[in-house]
Amino acid sequence: MKYLVMIPIVMFILILSNFISGVSGSVVRNSFTEDFETGYDGWERTDGKIFFPRTQRFITYEGDYAFRMTSRGAQGYSGRIEHQIDIPLMPNTTFEFAYYFLWKRVSYVGYQIEFSDGKIGDYFSLFYGMFVNISVAYIVQYKVEASRAWHFHHVNLYDDYRNAFGSVPSDLRITSVSLIAGDPYFTQKFQTSYFDSIKITQENQRGDEL
Repeated sequence: MKYLVMIPIVMFILILSNFISGVSGSVVRNSFTEDFETGYDGWERTDGKIFFPRTQRFITYEGDYAFRMTSRGAQGYSGRIEHQIDIPLMPNTTFEFAYYFLWKRVSYVGYQIEFSDGKIGDYFSLFYGMFVNISVAYIVQYKVEASRAWHFHHVNLYDDYRNAFGSVPSDLRITSVSLIAGDPYFTQKFQTSYFDSIKITQENQRGDEL
């Protein structure tokens, strides 16, 4: 008889645990951090031809590892590797990132942010060419940055979006971040770039994370 009583109890515990795990798995995180110290799980190639993508420890911004991407042009990108995220865009949402390039053979190297309304924000070191904001994309360009050196930037995503498009929808979310090497002039040249210390988070007025 006691075994018959135990079976419903066990079933109830299993159902409850599945419910709890399902709920916790749907909880939205308000930050994203990637330092490539444990690999690059979650990153997927979306554009360009990428050769031997990997983490390495010879050229790093901080910590023991950074991500290396050697790429060659296709469809306007030398290479683009994307990570899906789901973070609300708020007035205190900031974006930190670092990149390094051995040479300047394509047009730019940097990062791309995609929003839930389909618009994008590009943050890159400009090597050559001319780019302007359009109705679905804004650009933050860093000019005359040296090769063979790390470059670190800290920006406010909410301010950049508002400055570009005039207003920010109350339910807007950040849906992905990408590592990019742009080749819109179709040079088909190889470009090697390094990426490290990526952080999207909500900060309070003192600059601390919430």
